[in-house]
Amino acid sequence: MDKWFAFAVVSLILATLAQETLADLTPIPLLAWDLLWGMAVLAVPVAIGLSVLRYRLYEIDRIVSRTVTYLLVVGLLGMVFFGAVTLITSFLPAESDLAVAASTLAVAALFNPVRRRVQVWIDRRFNRARYDAQKVMDAFAESLRDRVDAAELSDGWRDVVAETMQPSAAAVWIRP
Repeated sequence: MDKWFAFAVVSLILATLAQETLADLTPIPLLAWDLLWGMAVLAVPVAIGLSVLRYRLYEIDRIVSRTVTYLLVVGLLGMVFFGAVTLITSFLPAESDLAVAASTLAVAALFNPVRRRVQVWIDRRFNRARYDAQKVMDAFAESLRDRVDAAELSDGWRDVVAETMQPSAAAVWIRP
């Protein structure tokens, strides 16, 4: 985690705690507390922007893809959780904690399979070039079993690299 982002989050937490606990105890005007809190809130997106610039995250497609994936996963698992709680509490007494515990375990068990399936769906839907490149690489890896000739292997490798990465030039050097 970037230091600036950590500093911004800690500042936001401290400003919120200070405003909630000390605002009534000190003679500092409420406007000053609101200004302090507002600056702490603005520090978070500024820190994110600095991190994007520092680590050259200009191609934000991956971040957007992961964000959409986790939003869908959280939504789906939230619906599963509330549906399971509702279903289980219809059979058990309302005060039973068993429904919440069973629903939590079910959602925890479903998290990785659901995340993987949603990520594949998102990649196939929005990151078509990446998905197609992965399919080409998988097909090439599968075809390696049949290839034993070094020239045929290097030609196949060069074709796969040209198709997936589209470089301006590609060469293969094989040691004798």
